[in-house]
Amino acid sequence: MIPKISKFYYYFYSENPHALIQLIGDATEYHSDYSISKSKQEMFQKHQLYCQLLNTIEFTLESYGYINFFSEYEDLVGELPSLCELLEEFGHLDVVENINQATNFYEKYSNQFESLQNTSLEHDEIDAIYDKLDSNFDSKFDLNEPMLHLSKQIKNTPNNFCLDENGKSFEMEFTGQLETFYANKNLQKRYSFHKGEVHGECFEFDFDGNKESLYFYKNEHSYEQLKQWYKNGNLKYEKYADDVYKYWHENGQLRIERNGEVFQKWDKNGKKIK
Repeated sequence: MIPKISKFYYYFYSENPHALIQLIGDATEYHSDYSISKSKQEMFQKHQLYCQLLNTIEFTLESYGYINFFSEYEDLVGELPSLCELLEEFGHLDVVENINQATNFYEKYSNQFESLQNTSLEHDEIDAIYDKLDSNFDSKFDLNEPMLHLSKQIKNTPNNFCLDENGKSFEMEFTGQLETFYANKNLQKRYSFHKGEVHGECFEFDFDGNKESLYFYKNEHSYEQLKQWYKNGNLKYEKYADDVYKYWHENGQLRIERNGEVFQKWDKNGKKIK
């Protein structure tokens, strides 16, 4: 069973390590290819499990901290041995050592961790336990480096981790347009990609299929809105340069115009506002 990932989202998040790993870890659709060997099937399962564990545990640690992780998320604590096996296989022995040290700390202070679940404790008592555990805890394990390393492997060898929604292999440097759709089958997004990354004119549509916005992307993290439309199809906004742009009223009447230092405004009836 090979995880299937939307081609659009795979390329869109190709430069976002956490999102790329999450896409594979959270995949719910699979491609069945009974011609592939058992060992290769196991490889896909192992890779998806690695993505799941890294994503979930790293997110939980980042959001709630180490003490809360060990006191509130017992199910994830139980997954650490499996994560260690995969980290070791991928060569992150230093992280495995830190996880083992942290697990030993958890076992050493298990009574204090369990006492945090006591609902009859006062806030001051809980804070005192947290402070004591936190002051003694010196075995934090950072999963950021393994995630960066894994995301590079996914980008360099995507077809060892997943296939697209049609069960096809990913192109290393895909160039062209891709689309996503709403549940009602109407077009949601039409984005341009260049050599495997989002780049160029990208349109977004509302639920009814009406054109909503036009963006220009340099990459996933650098983009600007060039146009915006009302539901009736009339232009709402258009940008020509940083200091050259126009806004319109919904009836099509020009509302605001800026051209460098010249700034003008009109009401919806076309009367100029001083």
